[in-house]
Amino acid sequence: GKVKIFMGQSAKTMQIVRLVDKGNSLCFRGWGRKTYPASSIAIEDSVVCFFESNAFMKLTSSPELSKHLIGFLNEELDRAEKRINYLSKMSVKEKMAETLLFIKDSFGTNEENELNVYLSREDIASIAGTSEELVIRILSEFEKDGIIERRERGKKIAIIDEIRLSDFIKAYADYAL
Repeated sequence: GKVKIFMGQSAKTMQIVRLVDKGNSLCFRGWGRKTYPASSIAIEDSVVCFFESNAFMKLTSSPELSKHLIGFLNEELDRAEKRINYLSKMSVKEKMAETLLFIKDSFGTNEENELNVYLSREDIASIAGTSEELVIRILSEFEKDGIIERRERGKKIAIIDEIRLSDFIKAYADYAL
């Protein structure tokens, strides 16, 4: 299923840092620790597997698996560092464009270009690092400009013009979603 990974102690301080689709790792940063630096909430019904740290460490004695894991962790860390860096420099419109593309990259779209997940405006704000009110305003502007379309009473977001959405973040070209 689909899962959101977040950091923070409460709903007010929650920052969604990753979106995870089926078949991907949720908590690789928790391996070998007694406490976890992040938490997760299933967005839809999900099946989750748990590896005891000791069992996982035995698995990593395989050079091929270790090599793969190091590459995976390197890519994830690189992506997270770039995203944090750019979000701190982006305008609200740029953050919203990046967030919609981030959600699309994480979960894909259906045949009607609708994002394959429902996220509340509060969740979208948490991903973008902005307020719920600004999310609503910018989504309205994007819709008015023909970039997105909200369907089913706002529960679905369709990306109508991905090129224009991407244009908002072209200044951050070395940031690859």
